[in-house]
Amino acid sequence: METETIFLLGFFTTAFFLILLIIKMKYIDKEYKPLKELVTDGLLVFSSTMIAAYGVFHIKGSFKDFMNVITESKTLDPTAAQVFTDTPSF
Repeated sequence: METETIFLLGFFTTAFFLILLIIKMKYIDKEYKPLKELVTDGLLVFSSTMIAAYGVFHIKGSFKDFMNVITESKTLDPTAAQVFTDTPSF
């Protein structure tokens, strides 16, 4: 499921970028780039999006901990600390 999400994010970001680039070429620049440059730009956007999305999806917990240290917030993750407060069973 996660890999599909990364690919969909990359695909939609690249499609949106290419649409905006074509609109810019047509109405603002009023000159068209060669197809080779469009494909190169699209591949750069797709690969950048894939790498960034992969990083974000795989460091969720550690990024939260990193931001807690940076912002000096006193929030604790209750699942991280296993503390027994009852009498021991041994």
